[in-house]
Amino acid sequence: EMGLKTQVALLEFGFVLPTEDVQRELQVGQNELVQRAVRVRSHEGAPFSYLTSFIPGHLGRHFGAEDLGTRPLLSLLEQNGVKVASARQSFGAVLADPKVAAALGVAVGAPLLSIVRTVYDREQQPVEYIRILYRPDRYQYRMTLERERKGKGHVWASGSKRSGNGRIRGEQDQ
Repeated sequence: EMGLKTQVALLEFGFVLPTEDVQRELQVGQNELVQRAVRVRSHEGAPFSYLTSFIPGHLGRHFGAEDLGTRPLLSLLEQNGVKVASARQSFGAVLADPKVAAALGVAVGAPLLSIVRTVYDREQQPVEYIRILYRPDRYQYRMTLERERKGKGHVWASGSKRSGNGRIRGEQDQ
């Protein structure tokens, strides 16, 4: 949905040898090429995210730079037979380095929301590893949590069907 509501600029594209974290997350060997793409996503002409994605080489060979500039990555994977089923992600915060700051139009050292996500197919094989940096003044992530009993206490859990949704600042919930 995000890919359909926003514009994307492809900054870098190619096939590279994976770093250790990419090897681990995509379950590929150190000599297996992976597709790497760096994109900036904008909404109404204003950049809000900086994305660095990695796709196993055997999947990444089915589409190229032109495709990534016009279609969302997950739809390209699905068009090529991948049945996306789940993802594991973590949230954090980082400071913008000079390259990212220039691409997002922020000062060097500005705080950014960091999301790292590994996407899996129905067989639980990793099909994408992505690092996303968001401008918090233009993007926020909302979650619905439910209080559940665990042991003798309670915990917050994302038990609803629609637990987490990224929102471009000013976008209305649907």
